[in-house]
Amino acid sequence: MLPKRILFGMIAGSLLAAAMPSDYCPQPPWCSGDRSRMSPGERTVCSDEILSIEENLLSSVYRHLEFYASVDVEELRREQRAWLRIRNRLADRDDLMLLYLQRIEVLARRLAEARRQAP
Repeated sequence: MLPKRILFGMIAGSLLAAAMPSDYCPQPPWCSGDRSRMSPGERTVCSDEILSIEENLLSSVYRHLEFYASVDVEELRREQRAWLRIRNRLADRDDLMLLYLQRIEVLARRLAEARRQAP
């Protein structure tokens, strides 16, 4: 049986996908590149609708964080590059789902804190 966090993420992603217009393409823009040059993690994300939605969500939260004065953007970028190195080595869908959910949770907490500190 899948851990509750993965199962919740899969259900949430499925609901998001069902709510999107039929012409909505959840794939991140970078998925349109040459897949033979992609890492195992990138190929898995691009071939899975739910992981693509998770990638888009993570990217959105990350981009919002960059605009808050209380956020050390350089540190945020270093952390994200380290996270991407881990993501790129993984090919298993469940491992990637858990990794995405953990990272989104961390970034969402930081975003909530940055919003509380904003004037």
